[in-house]
Amino acid sequence: MSTYYYSNCTTLGVGCYLYSDSACTTPVSNGYYSNGTDCWQVTGGYGYISTETVCSSCLCYSIINETQDQITYYYTTCGGVYDAYVLNGGQTVYVCSEVYPGVDAGGTITTCSSATTCTGDVDCLFCS
Repeated sequence: MSTYYYSNCTTLGVGCYLYSDSACTTPVSNGYYSNGTDCWQVTGGYGYISTETVCSSCLCYSIINETQDQITYYYTTCGGVYDAYVLNGGQTVYVCSEVYPGVDAGGTITTCSSATTCTGDVDCLFCS
C-alpha cells in the first residue's frame, strides 16, 4: 500500500516541506520518508526536510551472547568492512550490516533482525 505526501517543492530536497494533504496545510510528523531510492529526514515539527540521503539497504541486528564465555563475533559492516566484536558472557551488541551476521563456532548467540534500516552501528539501539 502506498502513502502519498505533498510538498511545496516540485523536486524534493533539503529546505522543502512535506504535507499529508494536497492543500499543503497539514505537515507530516518528524521521521524518515522515502520514494524507494532517496530518503529524506523531516525534523522540527513542521514537515521541514532537513537531510537527504541515498536509502540504505542495511538492517540492524541485535547479537546476544547466550553463554557465560567470551566469544568473538564477526560481521560485515554496512560499508563492506569485515569487523569483529568481542562479547563477554550475556553481553548484547547492536550492529548495522548489509548481510546476515555470522559468529564463531565457539559461542551460542541469538541474532535478531529488525526492519530498521541503518547506515552505521550507532543507528541500531534495539531489535524489535
